[in-house]
Amino acid sequence: MANEPRAEAAPVAPVRPGVRGALFLVALGAALLRGWNIAADLPDFLEEAAPFRTALEMWTRAGGADAWNPHSLVHPSLTIYLHLLLLKLGGWFAGLGGAACSPADAWVLAALDPTSLVLPARGLHVLCGAATVFLAGVIAERLRPGAGVPAALLATFSPTLLATSRLIYTDTVMTALALAALERMLAWHERGGGVRLAAAVVLIGLAAGAKYPGAVALVPLVWLLVHRRGARGTLLALPSVLGAAAVFLLTTPYALLDPAQLRWDLAQHGLHVAGGHLGQAAAAALPFVLERLWLDLGPLGVALLVPAIALPAVRRGARADIVAVWLFLLAFLVPVATSRYALGHYLVPVIPTAAVLAAVTALELACWAPRWWSRPLAALLLAALVAPVAFHGLGETIAKTDVPQVRAHRWLEEHIGTRDIVLLEPWGPRLPTLDERLTTLDDPRFAAASPELRRRYLARRWFHAVELPLKVGGRVAGGVIAADGRRHEVDVFPSALDANCVTYDPRLFALADFVVTSSAVRGRFEREPARYADICHVYHLLDRTATVVARVVPPSPAAGPTLIVYRIGPGARTALAVPGPLEPTWWTERIPDEYRRAVTGLGDAPWEADALQPNGTASPWVQSLAGVYQDHLLTFADRLALNLVDLGRCDAAQPLVEGTLLVLPDDPVAVSLYERCTGTRARWVRPGP
Repeated sequence: MANEPRAEAAPVAPVRPGVRGALFLVALGAALLRGWNIAADLPDFLEEAAPFRTALEMWTRAGGADAWNPHSLVHPSLTIYLHLLLLKLGGWFAGLGGAACSPADAWVLAALDPTSLVLPARGLHVLCGAATVFLAGVIAERLRPGAGVPAALLATFSPTLLATSRLIYTDTVMTALALAALERMLAWHERGGGVRLAAAVVLIGLAAGAKYPGAVALVPLVWLLVHRRGARGTLLALPSVLGAAAVFLLTTPYALLDPAQLRWDLAQHGLHVAGGHLGQAAAAALPFVLERLWLDLGPLGVALLVPAIALPAVRRGARADIVAVWLFLLAFLVPVATSRYALGHYLVPVIPTAAVLAAVTALELACWAPRWWSRPLAALLLAALVAPVAFHGLGETIAKTDVPQVRAHRWLEEHIGTRDIVLLEPWGPRLPTLDERLTTLDDPRFAAASPELRRRYLARRWFHAVELPLKVGGRVAGGVIAADGRRHEVDVFPSALDANCVTYDPRLFALADFVVTSSAVRGRFEREPARYADICHVYHLLDRTATVVARVVPPSPAAGPTLIVYRIGPGARTALAVPGPLEPTWWTERIPDEYRRAVTGLGDAPWEADALQPNGTASPWVQSLAGVYQDHLLTFADRLALNLVDLGRCDAAQPLVEGTLLVLPDDPVAVSLYERCTGTRARWVRPGP
């Protein structure tokens, strides 16, 4: 490769060992900063942590040919397999020390106190976050000597990178691998070498294996191939793409082995993204992206991205490399900024790349000043670049040590009685519940766990707590068989978020003794009070008639939601029950007439507004909602009814049980509860053959 023609006359100097040492120290500091409050929410473990939870389920149910199948391809499998490896290693080391080591022990431990399992998992992501800081510095130093440490510091203190790299997101693993690929392709562009190019291709495949968008790192690679090799580079592009695809499939083999699961998961995720998270009102996520970049890069950092567009013309020795960095940034940024589904962790690959361009541009602008004050100007620009980001980043790091959900959990433990039912909004405190306890006790893994862990689990306090179901995106559609025999999917609500009005029935809240609301949910509905009038009416009733017994306010908005705990006294119960007694058809009352008419028309049946036919069975339009009920309401209705029956409140549970049996007559939980309360066989159970 030594005789390859250079595309540009002025080569970019490699990163000096002293600078690499400084960047290593910055990355070490970034790791310590990210690990500072890594256990703030434990043992509650509030995050979704899908890769870890999937890996734990795979490990504890391991065995047979299906042991490596995650049974979900919403995310590719590399990060899941990394967590599975960590769990297996942790079990092995624990066994050496005589502690819990079997998968069954780990499964019970995860339900009891997952701290020992979660900390190594989060540590993996902290290391990926530190690697991202180091790589951002190396890439910046390649583009402009002296820019490496400022770029690394900017990435170190970024509030978004701090928040995400201490939690279990696939984005942190993808970003570290994608930046490593970018660094290797830049090194190949500078010095050639088949090993460097192969490393870039492999790393791109691994980045895609961590999260699908990692594949867009192929865009700058193709650019650099063509720029360095011309027509020969074009020929190299196809094998590079195929090589990255092969590595991806090695990390996510069930994309080939189970293509039906892949299509289903991606289709469902696509619907979710298209609708926007919690039905975002904005047509696109660009305002959110700009707001986050303002915090993560600071005012000067965002401003420097404008002249950074001219960097390829100014830094002639690194022209192609800067274009490659821009292509990398835009390949990740444009899909997020133009979508309706914006979350902070989607910007994890964007922020360190933007930090690179901002630091390089700051030094480049300083070089245009007269020689006698170019260095002071560079120092001033870099200080103004890093200082506001460090201020916000350190502030959010300190705030994260005070987790409102944990405080609310502790308050509930001290004040809630054993016969109180608690109704929770999502993103509130996570409480050990009756249904979780019963599910755990019935699982064979509990019987296989050590006696000490079983004893500890049985002694743990649990609550009669039920979380409200929340539809945050996707589609809510009923399945209808038309008169001609063909099946149709008919949208029930204009937006999936509108379906939440069904469970915000004040009569359901009247069944509880305590209600906990979360600003993460409540704030979204209250931003559009006309659209979500039914839901806001419930909040109004709670504020006006219930007693606020606790209000948990986070030290900053980034630390978590504001939580309000209401006690439902006699006055509030009466006000919430004003619409009348809860009927088995309670969940059908807010189904729009447009849906009822559409289904009736497709079935070529006379118009029926009522949910029940004269013989007491469900109307056709209600029967068409069986799938919707099963997906969105069944778990909630079963759990609430289970808790009511456990407390001897069978009269209150009956409408919930009968509402389930109306469309799902074979639901085992509803059948069992009905027979337990009435002493008779559930009348909706289908007769046997």
